[in-house]
Amino acid sequence: MAIRCEACPRENAAFALPNKWSLAILIAALRGLMLQTFDTLIAFAVIMTVLSLVVTIVVQMCSAALALRGKNLANGLALTFQTIDPKIGEDAHTLAAQILQDPIFSDSLFAPKQRMPVHFPDEMMPVIAAERALRDAESALAAAPEDQNLMKAVQQAEQTLAAVRPTMPVLSNPASSQKAPWRFLSKGAMHLGSAIRPGEVYRILQDWGGLTATEAALNGVPPALAAKAKVLLEALRQPDGPATEAASKLAALSNMAERFTTAEEKQAVVNALAHLGTTVERATTQAYDRFQRWFGTAQDRAEQWFQIHVRGLTIAAAIATAFGLQLDTIDIFRQVRASPHLLRALVDTAAPALLEKGGTALDPTDTPAQLAYQKWLGQHPLYALDALPVGGGKAEYQGAITKRLQTAPDNGYSLAQFDRAFEKWKATDATGVAKAASDSDAAKAAYFAWAKRFPSYGLADEPDWTEANKENIRGTVAKQLAQVHDDAFGKTPESQRDARQRWLRDYEDAFIEGASAFLEGRRELMQSLTSELEKAGFDLIPQPLLHRWKNEQPSSFWAHLIGMAITAGLLTLGAPFWFNLLKNLMSLRPAVASLIERRPQSAPALPSSPPSAAPPS
Repeated sequence: MAIRCEACPRENAAFALPNKWSLAILIAALRGLMLQTFDTLIAFAVIMTVLSLVVTIVVQMCSAALALRGKNLANGLALTFQTIDPKIGEDAHTLAAQILQDPIFSDSLFAPKQRMPVHFPDEMMPVIAAERALRDAESALAAAPEDQNLMKAVQQAEQTLAAVRPTMPVLSNPASSQKAPWRFLSKGAMHLGSAIRPGEVYRILQDWGGLTATEAALNGVPPALAAKAKVLLEALRQPDGPATEAASKLAALSNMAERFTTAEEKQAVVNALAHLGTTVERATTQAYDRFQRWFGTAQDRAEQWFQIHVRGLTIAAAIATAFGLQLDTIDIFRQVRASPHLLRALVDTAAPALLEKGGTALDPTDTPAQLAYQKWLGQHPLYALDALPVGGGKAEYQGAITKRLQTAPDNGYSLAQFDRAFEKWKATDATGVAKAASDSDAAKAAYFAWAKRFPSYGLADEPDWTEANKENIRGTVAKQLAQVHDDAFGKTPESQRDARQRWLRDYEDAFIEGASAFLEGRRELMQSLTSELEKAGFDLIPQPLLHRWKNEQPSSFWAHLIGMAITAGLLTLGAPFWFNLLKNLMSLRPAVASLIERRPQSAPALPSSPPSAAPPS
């Protein structure tokens, strides 16, 4: 662009600014500003991601300490019992607590990990026999209420029981004290299981409902709860309204079908009826099917209650973090923009490390039960699961392992670990230097690495190293797997059943270490996340505490108060939001930087000034 000077007609163009260089400088400045703004956004996302992950870890620990999942499951199970039998009242909560505290369902570190053997003393046997006779007589009388002989049998059984009862020792077996729904801060819930399947609850009700009062006490079950279990089963066997209505519809359908003679005509009537499948399903509903439907609905409500509690904890932790650490969003932005060193450290160092480590806290499969399974798998590699259970809880893993133990062993997982170790050592020498090792050395190193990972299977009979290669040592590994398994598993059905029970108990023992490893891992992850910010130069914790702005005027407190409120609101968005945002920003950064920093090959061409007219003569 040229600027013409009308005061100098002789020149007609007095001067021209170096506009092409000014424009280039302006574009470069704008590009640098855009890149800095983008990096500032990434740096801010790093800080918020660390804070939100810390909040998430704190919420996870608080949730475990308060046993929120177990409490909500117990409330849902009690609600199921009250729906089946409205007369059960507060005993529903006692029954639910008793079931979830069973050693096989409880995932607490402090719950008992084995059952004591049930011993029936000789002096108890007459009482137990009399109670069983009375129970059988009452069941028979319930089926035929008018039978006089059955009435006499019941009376005689009652008299026999009354005669032998004084000889029975006094049994001390207090029932659970839980008489109301579990609250958010209720104590005594650490032993509650956090997951259970409807079939397991129904089986317990069946077992307890078949016990007499003395048998229940000797089995560690309060007799009153055994009686309630029996009442629940009887209520489940009674057809409800939908089942009765469906049965009447099927009866009418059967009568209508009798009017037609050929099979084609009868099938046409059946096909013309809408919702026949639902009608048949309701009419043929059994007690377990009804219980399963009610329990499934209650479990959905329990999961919703748990999510509400976790959300409340997240909000409370976000507010406590923002105000306790005095984190002002506006102040953080200013600090990041004013410090190029902090900006570079957060973007180039802290962000990649955070993306590598932070996903652990958000991984739904990273649970104490999963860590226990990894330890158990080291002892029993022939029974690796095809896929990890969806729920990730102790009950899901127990069920999956139980199902897997019923099928044939497979050495694919363990041999795959040997192959992986061989490929690793094939590419490096014994000192870890990237130098290809021979097949013999790689096979030997891979075997010892494999044996260290599976100590129960390795080193029992060291291989022959004279002709060591991958295939020979791999074959030795496969033979050792089969031999050790056959020795432990046995050949008879009894020995195989005992082996499966032992291996399930191994998972119970591994769960203690898995839970401890989970808590330790969360603690180390929190320290690692906060240390990343400290290395970058961001003071996460003010020194001294609550004195971040001690040198500022008191009037600035209100401005910081607004900034801290904004920080609390941003933290309530949750760690998944900030983690995904940071991941997306880091993936976009190379493309954005390439686009922003691209320079033209030469200065932009500018239009030339029009030719001047010849001066008049």
